[in-house]
Amino acid sequence: MQKEQDIIYNRMKHQGYKPCRTKIDIFVNQGGNTGTASFEDLCEDSNTTRVSNGDEYTVPKHKHLQKLIDLEDRIARWKHIGPAVTEVQWDQASKDLEHVTMTRRACSADPDYAIPKSLLIVFNNMWKVYGMKQGTALDKVMGGINWSQIANKIGE
Repeated sequence: MQKEQDIIYNRMKHQGYKPCRTKIDIFVNQGGNTGTASFEDLCEDSNTTRVSNGDEYTVPKHKHLQKLIDLEDRIARWKHIGPAVTEVQWDQASKDLEHVTMTRRACSADPDYAIPKSLLIVFNNMWKVYGMKQGTALDKVMGGINWSQIANKIGE
């Protein structure tokens, strides 16, 4: 007699899915069966990167998450340093920061979120725009300051 895991695995294989044995085992051990199985949830994730979350577990991580965090920091630095800019530039920076933050949150919530290519191009342009302030590179202006440490101290 076949185990429930084997039945699910064979049905998924027969229907053209790429089943993941580990996910199927966990699903069945938590009380799932062939009647309640969602095959899409039990497939192998070929594009998902997993990162450590303590000793025992890993969590999925979106491939653009770190770049979005870096872009958020860059826009925040641009707003923080140097002489004042026009009100239009300041408002645009605030809108851009909000837009990047919303996209980062979507990527944090769903590691498989597909950021539209047009939006990736816009973010790339933002990276270039917020890299300079009045013709000087931000890295030269702010040298070796660790912005994450400053943000953590402000948040405390």
